[in-house]
Amino acid sequence: MPSTRDYEIQRERIELGRCIGEGQFGDVHQGVYVTPENPAMAVAIKTCKNCTSDSIREKFLQEALTMRQFDHPHIVKLIGVITENPVWIIMELCTQGELRSFLQVRKYSLDLASLILYAYQLSTALAYLESKRFVHRDIAARNVLVSSTDCVKLGDFGLSRYMEDSTYYKASKGKLPIKWMAPESINFRRFTSASDVWMFGVCMWEILMHGIKPFQGVKNNDVIGRIENGERLPMPPNCPPTLYSLMTKCWAYDPSRRPRFTELKAQLNTILEEEKLQQEERIRMESRRQVTVSWDSGGSDEAPPKPSRPGYPSPRSSEGFYPSPQHMIQPNHYQDSGSLDMRGMGQVLPAHLMEERLIRQQQEMEEDQRWLEKEERFLKPDVRLSRGSIDREDGSLQGPASNQHIYQPVGKPDHAAPPKKPPRPGAPSHLGSLASLNSPVDSYNEGVKIQPQEISPPPTANLDRSNDKVYENVTGLVKAVIEMSSKIQPAPPEEYVPMVKEVGLALRTLLATVDETILVLPASTHREIEMAQKLLNSDLAELINKMKLAQQYVMTSLQQEYKKQMLTAAHALAVDAKNLLDVIDQARLKSLGQSRPH
Repeated sequence: MPSTRDYEIQRERIELGRCIGEGQFGDVHQGVYVTPENPAMAVAIKTCKNCTSDSIREKFLQEALTMRQFDHPHIVKLIGVITENPVWIIMELCTQGELRSFLQVRKYSLDLASLILYAYQLSTALAYLESKRFVHRDIAARNVLVSSTDCVKLGDFGLSRYMEDSTYYKASKGKLPIKWMAPESINFRRFTSASDVWMFGVCMWEILMHGIKPFQGVKNNDVIGRIENGERLPMPPNCPPTLYSLMTKCWAYDPSRRPRFTELKAQLNTILEEEKLQQEERIRMESRRQVTVSWDSGGSDEAPPKPSRPGYPSPRSSEGFYPSPQHMIQPNHYQDSGSLDMRGMGQVLPAHLMEERLIRQQQEMEEDQRWLEKEERFLKPDVRLSRGSIDREDGSLQGPASNQHIYQPVGKPDHAAPPKKPPRPGAPSHLGSLASLNSPVDSYNEGVKIQPQEISPPPTANLDRSNDKVYENVTGLVKAVIEMSSKIQPAPPEEYVPMVKEVGLALRTLLATVDETILVLPASTHREIEMAQKLLNSDLAELINKMKLAQQYVMTSLQQEYKKQMLTAAHALAVDAKNLLDVIDQARLKSLGQSRPH
């Protein structure tokens, strides 16, 4: 066995503390390492219960011999060893513990930027190992330690091996993490940097799922069969498409087609920077949303009701639903897990701001609930829109295999009627529920069809809507989303494109109208309007991405999941369309205020 004397520590310098975990060979303790330079260095101490045997002692110290070769900010640092019985390995202490437990406990306070940051930091550590020709062989959230809320470190090098040539390391039989392993590792016990890439993809999935283990409920013996049949872990509910696409590249069956860690590091850095920019934009949008406008309750004109944000927990039923990040103050626009962070590099919101934000969210939920209850009293059972009762030009938006139009034109009503407000998932409503907007962990209500209903919400802005093209086109877009929501579940994949095209056409018409309207609005309001337009374009791109995934995974267990993701993206589009109208209305009110004589 190679010498460990360079790292030998005197036992009397170690103060053994409480047990904080359990390792393969024995307990892990918190402790203090006393040195002249640092009289109270916090350390973690791995112990070995049965190190009287030379073979067990050698295996136990193998991890220390591996770790001593590494010096990286995101790899747990070896402090030293005590080679006399009882044998100890002393490492730096990561005070927040294992990443998997950390993710589960902080599920509602970690934002998407923090999760992507953790994945990026791990990729830098693994790129470092790759450059030193080491394979880790056990990359999983349970083997990552959290040093602080914005720093994670790769640990547990008990299975790590140096590759003496550039081919592969072949493991002996033993207990291995099957559900994290690449197919060639399961079938042939073959481990390379490429198999580490596969495991890293699974680890990223764990991080985005807040510590949920892969292949829940699947036996180890059945995992390889599913992988060889083309099945992969589904997209997490709060995962950007670009990040999930990167995961799927890590899960290429052919090892030679998987990216190297240097490539993964660069791409994750790009995804992280994009998310931080989107976060800044969402924070600016949220700042605008906090500005309230005085509405005249006696006005007779009506604005389109604001669709509820998908995944927003209702006052009556919030279990299993998370705020939708991109369109709220939360992290990501793909339905995040309820973050209350200012999503930059893992810095958590101060307690008083978090409390204010929670109060504001609760007030909005209660307000929406009162709106729903009030509208239930005014709803006329016979006033309904049939599934084809929206007046639109159908144009060439027919499906490739059908001449049936998505909408059947009918006469317009005498006055512009606002669309219904899609209900929050989990909240009781006279409008039924958009089943596909439920949380991905809930059951999928196959084939549920919901008829859009025409309702009369209370008046909002005291503005003349008689020739308001922005208002009409926002209404049309929201109606298009509702129509798609009612048709998508039973629809075959070839009908997805015409439905999404209809939504896209409605959005294009709206944005063209806004481009005309912005010319007569104060210049100081243009940037905010343009930001709202940009957000809508991003929403449409997200909807198209989800549609492509739903088509790609047709006839697999993932299809229903992507249908739900597709509907969540469409619902977010409706939310932001209403927000765009809010921005326009505020700009109009500002313009009216400037034009009044003083």
